[in-house]
Amino acid sequence: TLAAAIENIKIYKKDKVIKNFWKKGDYVESNFLRIIKKHNIEKYVSLAGYSVRLMVNTHNANGVQDPILSTLYQQEMFKNGVLCFAGVLMLSMSHKKKDLDLLNNAFDMTCKKIRYAIDKKKSFKSLLTCKPMSPVFKGLRERNAVSN
Repeated sequence: TLAAAIENIKIYKKDKVIKNFWKKGDYVESNFLRIIKKHNIEKYVSLAGYSVRLMVNTHNANGVQDPILSTLYQQEMFKNGVLCFAGVLMLSMSHKKKDLDLLNNAFDMTCKKIRYAIDKKKSFKSLLTCKPMSPVFKGLRERNAVSN
């Protein structure tokens, strides 16, 4: 394990892993913030955490986490080419700019769908093509102590 750790440190230094993660994370975060603002959905979608481990939160206008909106978020991201967990975004050194742009585009289209629901006064549930998620950590969610 010590030899593996040494090799990892060598790769981290050679490939500037930490610097690259921050650059990718900052790119995604700035685009996500711009997209949220563009669609005027700050009351429903917000970001938390560091850009290298960004969390996308979905909540109702009162700020309470919303598992229905979280389900819609995941559904639409998937429809737009990104399989994700409604919550933490995990970046990888293998992600190239085109991958991050695909992520940004999927997020834009997903936020557009959320805006559509709001503008048309449709419930988020009415746009689901699947069964809504159920909170795993129900006690924490009821206290609004977890992200999605």
